[in-house]
Amino acid sequence: VRLCVMEEVDRPAEVTGWSARFIQPLEVLLHNFPDGETAELRGFISSLVDGAACSPAAVPVSVWTPAVKDLLLTHLSHLLLSVHPIKHRLPTRVAELFRSIFPELLCRALHTASANAFTLQQHEYCGALFYKLLPGHPHILSTVLGYYREGPRAPPFERLIIEPDAIQSRPDEVRRLLETTHGLLSHDRNAFRDLWDWCPVFAALDSPDADTRWYTVQCVSAVLGMSDRRTRELHTRYGTDSCALRTTARGSAEAYRAVQEAIAVVMPEAGAALEGEEPTVDGADLRHLIDVAGIPLAPIHNISPSYLATSDQTSQPLVLVPSARHNLRALALALVSQRPILLSGAVGSGKTTTVEHFCGVQRTDKILKLQMGDQVDGKALL
Repeated sequence: VRLCVMEEVDRPAEVTGWSARFIQPLEVLLHNFPDGETAELRGFISSLVDGAACSPAAVPVSVWTPAVKDLLLTHLSHLLLSVHPIKHRLPTRVAELFRSIFPELLCRALHTASANAFTLQQHEYCGALFYKLLPGHPHILSTVLGYYREGPRAPPFERLIIEPDAIQSRPDEVRRLLETTHGLLSHDRNAFRDLWDWCPVFAALDSPDADTRWYTVQCVSAVLGMSDRRTRELHTRYGTDSCALRTTARGSAEAYRAVQEAIAVVMPEAGAALEGEEPTVDGADLRHLIDVAGIPLAPIHNISPSYLATSDQTSQPLVLVPSARHNLRALALALVSQRPILLSGAVGSGKTTTVEHFCGVQRTDKILKLQMGDQVDGKALL
């Protein structure tokens, strides 16, 4: 695994806070991708200094107003869907460099694409982007599922429904579609299996491309819940070298996940801020997400009218002393990591208050309280 480390760039000493966190990644991004994909972003930065070509570090600090920051985030979000994420590394690099604000960028990109004339190509780009980024950013799963459930939206293999002849006439595109579909199923089979009708995928078993047939067999196995023995028999039947491809696919996903976890450990400035530091994410920069102690989280929108009428979460907010902020940040990180959470402490230490405040920030009334005692057993919990 090769880690791409951001090199230090020269910038004015007075550039601090939000600008300092974004200028360095911008410099690296424009240096790594000097081609046409970043032309719009370069033009925006040049417009900040009377149209003169310059680096982000040369932009005066006074120029970075809230409105300019918002425009910058919008331009960055456009890069996520400007090219095919499987064929080009630009979208994944944007996610790596702007890890702390990436969920917001993704929401902006999807909102912009949905507001405009949404094409089949953009839809396929979205699916490929989800597939490439879910291993390293599992916290975007709710955003991904919300995207596909809206409408409901077409599956990532929609082209197989509209153009069934593409299996024979456009094997490269179909291979990328099946790679995307397999990647989504591999990340969370239960979440995606029941979303769509999978009959069009079965037709790809007759594809002339061996890689496409392998991805199709894996998809069929996941959807039908086939055993390993049945899956191997299906690979043998369709002449796919399952061992070699399986190693490549799994190794790629696991390597990317390892890189992202390593970045979170050795480069905390790329994610949540360390204790005692200013949060990496500023709530003023978020348009579609909620800032929870420096961690961007997607809100839960199914709020009941009774909750809005009786909730006192906003009238009695939690005082964010350092210990309270630390606890909220730990909760948010555990939530985006999709891990179980256990709060322990003495009576009156604020466990219930912290959870209630967290749910209030998330704008949800889905909180179930159970008083545990000697009379409560496992059967009662079920």
